[in-house]
Amino acid sequence: MGSSNKNIDVLFFLGKVLLWMPLTFALWYFVVPGILTVTATVVDWLLTTFAGHAIEAIKPNGRTIQVLSQFEGYNFNIQAMSYAYSFPFFLALVLASPDTVLGKIKKYALSIIPLFLIAIWGVGFDAISVLAFRSSTEVAQQLHTTPTIRLILSLGYQMGKLLIPPLVPVILWLYLYRDYAHKLVPKLVK
Repeated sequence: MGSSNKNIDVLFFLGKVLLWMPLTFALWYFVVPGILTVTATVVDWLLTTFAGHAIEAIKPNGRTIQVLSQFEGYNFNIQAMSYAYSFPFFLALVLASPDTVLGKIKKYALSIIPLFLIAIWGVGFDAISVLAFRSSTEVAQQLHTTPTIRLILSLGYQMGKLLIPPLVPVILWLYLYRDYAHKLVPKLVK
């Protein structure tokens, strides 16, 4: 009987998360240009500092990020919203959790930097990966990447696109709400 109640508690929590998601994603849709402006600013500094031979500038462009390369005529946009959906996903997890309003605000505020790091990782690796893998052969050759660097770029891009955005919010939530998570699933968090 105890196990059945725990399953109901977990399903109830997941249902609350799903109910919050439309609202958090609607809010996110309106604030994402601000998120992408901060992301583009940091990625611009990083890539022009460490890959200035390839990247001239990274600029926010509404709900995308524009990459201006050093290669003539090879500029492109990144659909950066796919790297920033951790913000509303994590917010839905926090809002569905038992806590005071102030506690929820504090926990979300503590998580802003890791959430930005997810977007920065994804946009940075996407920008370099486009040049290394999806551009003309001439552009890719001018990057002078070794097979090891190409492997690192490929792994970084795939992690930033597929793994990091959904996993980091869950890990953050498990850490910040570990007592509640332990109540929900006692064997999961010790």
